[in-house]
Order: sequence, then C-alpha cells, then structure tokens
Amino acid sequence: MTRASLQRTFLFTALMLGAFTACSKSQRPAPDNSAANSPAVGETSAHVAGPASVGNPAECRRCELASQNRNCSPAYLTASRDGAGNPVPDTFGCRTLTTAAAQAACGALLSCINKFHCSLNPVTKRAPGDNPVQGCYCGKAEAANCLSGTGIDGPCAAQYHAAATATAGGPAAGAPESAFAGFIGPKAFDATTAFGLADNIVTCAVDAACSACDGL
Repeated sequence: MTRASLQRTFLFTALMLGAFTACSKSQRPAPDNSAANSPAVGETSAHVAGPASVGNPAECRRCELASQNRNCSPAYLTASRDGAGNPVPDTFGCRTLTTAAAQAACGALLSCINKFHCSLNPVTKRAPGDNPVQGCYCGKAEAANCLSGTGIDGPCAAQYHAAATATAGGPAAGAPESAFAGFIGPKAFDATTAFGLADNIVTCAVDAACSACDGL
C-alpha cells in the first residue's frame, strides 16, 4: 500500500471516530458547497433518490485527471498498478480493476451513490459532501457502531457488500456485517478495491466539481 493510501486510511478511521474536523484523507479541504443548508443523514435528500442525471464517462475522466485538487491525484483514480506497485499513468475508473465482477460492482456502487446523493460532508454530516462511506454505507449509524458493523443502514450498503465481496480478500456473500465493516473501513479509499475506487471517484467529483461524473 502506498504512503498516500496509508494516510487516507488512517484519516478515514480518525474521521469515523470523530477525531478529526477539517482535514481530509490527505488534509481534506472543506468542500465548497452549501452543506450548511443541506439535509442531514436521515433527511430527505440523503436517503431518497434525486432526479436522474446523465453521466459522461469521457468528460468525467478528463475533468478528474485534469484537476489539481489533492483528492483527485491520478493514483486515487485507477486500480492499475505496474510491477513495482505504482499506479499506471493515464488509466482511470472502474474498468481498471482486475476482474469483471469487481468492475461491475464498482460501477453499481458508483451509480447507487449518485442516485441517492448520500455522500456526506464529514464536518457537517450533511449531503452533499465528499465522504460517501459515511453517508452511503454507514447511514445513520454512529461512527463507533459503523466501525463495528452495528446499525448500518446506508442506502448503498448492499452495493458496498457486493464490492467488498468482489475484492480479493473480501468477505463472502452472507458474511456478518462486522466482517464487511472490518474490511471496508480500513480500505475505504484504497483504489485497488472495488469500493475504494468508487469512493475516490465520487470524492474527486465533489471536490473538483466534475458534474459529468454525477450520472455514472
């Protein structure tokens, strides 16, 4: 795992435990949005599908790879790695995952997150924001409960399960929620996993205002 991935993993865990406020997976800047006026988890837009939007994969790729936002590092947006474990330049998206099952699971999760607009601002705990795990997997579960697999009710929990199962070393279908939470939490932004890559694409789309990614 790269140093950047380790930083993102550590800071996600700190976030979920309530230990961090204004930082990101790599000192996350506060999203430039109207989160203060947006519904909180459990309110309408966090759990109800919004109007469908049309995604543009080519423009999404262009926008995200061109962004200078720290959460849009190309290494976060591809699963392709060379023999030394380094990201392969100019590769992007769910199709870079190594198996058809992982690619499909990543795409389905990405679509679910966009459908429900459930990615939260980690500071305000409101949508829209750039932390999809917190809103789309944990849902209304408190941080400590989510990390232990208790009370998870996010609208995309089933898609997170499928993405975890499609990832090497992930829990088998039907495993207890604690097994999924224990696997998803530490790898939430690991681009080599089906769910981490989807999370990163959403995070970048929010932080870099890449609207072409919204309908993927």
